[in-house]
Amino acid sequence: MAQTAVPLGSLSCPCCFRPGAPLCEDFTPFDMALKVAGMRSLLKAHSLAAYLVPSGDAHSSEYVSEADKRREWLTGFTGSAGTALVTADKALVWTDGRYFVQAAKQLSGTEWLLMRSHEPGVPTLEEWVRTHLPEGAVGADPRLISIDFADGWAASGCLPLRLVPGNLVDAVWKKRPPVSSNGVLPHPLALSGERVADKLARVGAKVCEADAQSRVSSRVISGHLGTKVCEAGCSALILNALDQLCWLFNLRGSDIECNPVFLGYAVLTASPGEEEGAPLVTRARLFLRALDEEDEASNAATVRTVRRHLDSEGCGSEGGAAFVELAAYSSFGADEAALRCGADGLVMLERGTTTMAMAAALPDARRRLVDTSPVEALKARKNEAEVAGLVSAGRKDAAALCSYFAWLEAQMVAGE
Repeated sequence: MAQTAVPLGSLSCPCCFRPGAPLCEDFTPFDMALKVAGMRSLLKAHSLAAYLVPSGDAHSSEYVSEADKRREWLTGFTGSAGTALVTADKALVWTDGRYFVQAAKQLSGTEWLLMRSHEPGVPTLEEWVRTHLPEGAVGADPRLISIDFADGWAASGCLPLRLVPGNLVDAVWKKRPPVSSNGVLPHPLALSGERVADKLARVGAKVCEADAQSRVSSRVISGHLGTKVCEAGCSALILNALDQLCWLFNLRGSDIECNPVFLGYAVLTASPGEEEGAPLVTRARLFLRALDEEDEASNAATVRTVRRHLDSEGCGSEGGAAFVELAAYSSFGADEAALRCGADGLVMLERGTTTMAMAAALPDARRRLVDTSPVEALKARKNEAEVAGLVSAGRKDAAALCSYFAWLEAQMVAGE
């Protein structure tokens, strides 16, 4: 559906009613009603019937940083899972059974209507849109919508989402917190059980092995990560999921509260060695939010820490079989993967975590969509060191629960 231009004279700010723009420069919503009013003013300006606000961030995370809690800020509902929809006269939030009690309490007294997912008689988001907005354009931020979600939306019979550049919630949320850019820490080999170089080799092989076998059938490629990329007949892999980045590069962070992850992306390329019997050559570019600091000294310290770690795990030589280059998070572009793998190389993308914005940067013919990234598949098989870590963490967790239950029992006995 083509977007119709809205006459500027028909727009006015909901806080001061100043004509000519959807929001004035001083618009700072102080309550829930004004937040919703601001969103509706933007709906009108963009000729939208509704706007979709998911819980996830640009990495399809369930738990997100403070700056990415858009649905929470807009609705007041703080649960980790939920989707909000704003229309010209409705405000709805879908969430699952874990949060029915919490959501009902937090949404009470506001315009937001709780939609209890999977309860009898409660329509899904897509069913509601088909019924109430059959011809209406539903907008969304392409950076927050995964390929998987968009495919499911289309399969449900809804009109295609209108991908709106820039996030409309951000336009209303004038005092949005800064994006996290905390430091990155090495995850010791004693806990990971496998060097970064060896993981890269295993992934890279899975990305390109099928293509390599068709071109160099006499070569034997070991079961490394580079192998995972090659098995799919691809030359490159884009990683967006934060837990996958942490596992692959043996790094940890604190950009999201209570989650040991850092904000980043990675582009991995893999190709057979130039000589017969040579190992697979894997190259990765790791984009770190921690390198977006204005303080150059801080950026330099991060580079030294991560570079020292990668060098110690077999990724220190540009001429070696595995090498990792570091770059700032803000410089990431999915189109780089296509540039790095030549004129006809295919780029592997995971449906569930790759966003529409990332996919749009690549020509359709260059994309190869997979249900599960090779990193996710390999990460699922734990080595001895990882199993030992799980056991240790389980014991600590059990001790914490026992301590809590003992305290709770004592409080109950005391009648408190």
